[in-house]
Amino acid sequence: MADSKNMEIKDEAMAKAAGGSDQIPGPKYDVGAQVELKLTNKEGIAVTVPGFIDERKAGATGWEYLVRYELDQETVERWFAEAAI
Repeated sequence: MADSKNMEIKDEAMAKAAGGSDQIPGPKYDVGAQVELKLTNKEGIAVTVPGFIDERKAGATGWEYLVRYELDQETVERWFAEAAI
């Protein structure tokens, strides 16, 4: 148990020493927000489509969002990293 606590303290100290924080910043998008996605359709043409945030979660590298969008007349739900939106 003491080892676990020491590891947590070391992780926090390492993050602060590296100039960072042990926590990720707050989410950029709220559930229900509309976002623009740059995707490629079936013909290989790059298109921009509107999508809506259905859910969000904190992942290992930052926030991830479940986005619902329509592409090629199909409704799709897919997880995107915040940086990809």
